[in-house]
Amino acid sequence: MVFYTHGQGYELPKNVQEQIKRTRAKQNHITQFHIGKIKSIEYSSELRGEFLNAIIFEKQDGSYMKLWIPAAQGANILPYLKIGESAEVKVTGDELLLRKIQFKDRNIQETESRLKIKISGIGNLNSILTSKGLYSVKQEAHENTTEQFNGYEIILDQKVMSTNREKNLNYWFLSNKDTLYGPRAGNLKTNLKSESISYIRPKRNQLSGYIYKSQNTYKISPGLYRTIGNETTPISTMGLTGLFLNKEKGSIKEILADLTGLASKLEVETDEGNLYFQFDPKSAEKVFEFIQQNREYLYTLYFHTSSPDAHAKSEKRNYLYAIANGTDTLRISGKEDFLGTNTAYEEVLSSYSGRITEIHYPKEVNKSSTDLYKKTVENSFRSFILNDSVVVMIRNVLALSLADYIEEGKKIEVTGWKRKLADGEMNLKKHTIILPKTITVDGKIFENQPYTDKL
Repeated sequence: MVFYTHGQGYELPKNVQEQIKRTRAKQNHITQFHIGKIKSIEYSSELRGEFLNAIIFEKQDGSYMKLWIPAAQGANILPYLKIGESAEVKVTGDELLLRKIQFKDRNIQETESRLKIKISGIGNLNSILTSKGLYSVKQEAHENTTEQFNGYEIILDQKVMSTNREKNLNYWFLSNKDTLYGPRAGNLKTNLKSESISYIRPKRNQLSGYIYKSQNTYKISPGLYRTIGNETTPISTMGLTGLFLNKEKGSIKEILADLTGLASKLEVETDEGNLYFQFDPKSAEKVFEFIQQNREYLYTLYFHTSSPDAHAKSEKRNYLYAIANGTDTLRISGKEDFLGTNTAYEEVLSSYSGRITEIHYPKEVNKSSTDLYKKTVENSFRSFILNDSVVVMIRNVLALSLADYIEEGKKIEVTGWKRKLADGEMNLKKHTIILPKTITVDGKIFENQPYTDKL
């Protein structure tokens, strides 16, 4: 069984495959009744939203089960759940998994460590009888977590009221009532001594029936991206995980383009020399208008430093999230999606032919052990330029197929969708940007794999 995410495939371990198959085969599930007590009320991970979704139940024989609860019923069932109280439960699930878990994920492992127990089985809570009465769980076809988050908020210069250290975590208690915590790593070490801090926090939608672990507590990550194979995703938009922001003062020298020709970078003169700050191209017009007020002014820039592929040895970049000029503050997005959404492309196919004038190879690659192929600089390019004017965007699977066939000067034909200029963007180089459907090299046709944002 191959699992696909962000366009990359991964072979799942056999025990994980087995557990997934058994969990999905509901026609083979059985029902059991148990007497025991509630050991713990459990919440989903911070990446999913930290909502109530399970209990740990201690059976009469001393063994433990994790029993799932539909998140939308958290508010209704919570009054029936009291830690340490005796209860009778009706559970459903796969006969083997009710008795023995085949794979324990990070959440289960952390629960075992926290409670100092071993969890033997997993299943779905069907009903529970406690001193409060009987609660019957309505089993939902699919748990709605897709609307859990709604972007993120940029919080600047909050006063640190107090800090604390507990085990391997640091805590910050701030003047706006937020509590931040994170491992003792990277800038999470140095910020422990700061009088004020700036950070990004996710915005959470309050879904009906959901019970959240906390309303204003956020885990802070020492990095910007979570890497899966060759693709990366900003951690701040993946769940209840935030980022600390650094700040630097300097005067703006120039607004620069990325490899596609879109304005997405600022060159800034600072006491440390000229520094570069990258931002989402859709913020280009706002940035341009903001800095045009006074190019010589000493601006304060709020940013996070990371490598674009989350590889420790890769060149670091400064991702810009806010600019202040003493009177006003402009908040922006530090990075855009790889290809954007389907609204950014023409519906009608366009064709181009000519010679490759430049291939955008990375300086280094992240040689992740989870890849199904050997990653090299040569098969990790993400775009190339045709006739000095057409930028052809390439996804990882297509790059792998093309790697041995293309080179600068090679004549090719491309048919694909022309990218439209999105609101807020500035095309400084006036390049045409294409998402290919087919690429023809030496008479051989390469087809782009279906991509959900376009096809």
